[in-house]
Amino acid sequence: MHKLVCQCEKAREHFQKSLRIQKEIGNMGGEAASYMNLGNVYKFVGEDEKAADYNEKSLTISRRFGDRYKVAYSCLILADQFFSLGKYSKANEYNK
Repeated sequence: MHKLVCQCEKAREHFQKSLRIQKEIGNMGGEAASYMNLGNVYKFVGEDEKAADYNEKSLTISRRFGDRYKVAYSCLILADQFFSLGKYSKANEYNK
């Protein structure tokens, strides 16, 4: 278990670094992907609220530049996360 936690921490650090770089170079697609990846790490370690925050950021950016794939995937992830948190009406908002 300790090894897995260390790997998640290392992944989080890499995705944070990627996010900084994507912001610096103005790559909105990369920025959205980095937020999505961070959300996945936090979901994996059971921090659903934090995961949802990162995935909502990814969704906002993806909508802004019209990446329909990332919009759909973010909505799917967010619906699952809010369902896990027992926030069923919020989960349903992302299933539309």
